[in-house]
Order: sequence, then structure tokens, then C-alpha cells
Amino acid sequence: MYKGINFVIYFFYKHYFGGGTKNIAYESALMTVTFFILIHLLQIKVLFWGGGLTFGSTKPERLLSVSFIFIPVYLILNFFFRKKDTLDPTNNYPINLKKGYLYLMLYCVLSLSLLVFLVLQNKNTI
Repeated sequence: MYKGINFVIYFFYKHYFGGGTKNIAYESALMTVTFFILIHLLQIKVLFWGGGLTFGSTKPERLLSVSFIFIPVYLILNFFFRKKDTLDPTNNYPINLKKGYLYLMLYCVLSLSLLVFLVLQNKNTI
């Protein structure tokens, strides 16, 4: 699982390395992986308990509740997946970049589609 997440961070890094996000490419990659971890947590929560990921009724309370979840996940990823290890040129990733991008984009679309499907299913049952 470590190599898989490391591989995904590497692909997102390569994606963000071009253009205006060149200086913060690694941080953007970690934030994107954190976002998808939160999407999966939200999918599990909606599947079993319904509702959203946030707590509270006002906008600041909801934003604060998401921050309390997002920041620790990001810091854990930052601790375990160091930049020098992820971008080490001796890492031999088993797939070429074009195929990896295709799989990554397909994963993103399917993951978000599953979340929309679960939310709509949950909405109809309440």
C-alpha cells in the first residue's frame, strides 16, 4: 500500500510540476491525495450512516470541522511520504506515464461518480 500511495503522489507531482504550480508541485500532490482520502472517508460515512462529513450548522463550524480532518491527514502523509523518497530517481515505477495518467484520471472520475451516486441514493432513502 505504501508503494501504491507513493506512486500516486509521484504521478500527481508530475502533473503539477508543469505550469504555474511548479514551485508547490509536491505540496499540491499531497493535498490532492489528502482530498481523495477524505472523499473515500465521506463515501464510507454516506454508505453506512448518511449525511455529510462536516459537523455544525454554521459555515465557520463546518469549515473548522473539515479542517480538523484535513490537516492531520495531510501531516501524516507529509511525515510518511517524504519528498526525497518519492522523487528518488532510483524508484522504478512499473508503468509508463501516459498509462499511469489514464488510470489516475479514470480513478478520479470513478471515485467522484461513486460519491455522487451514494449521496443520491442516500437522499432518496431519507
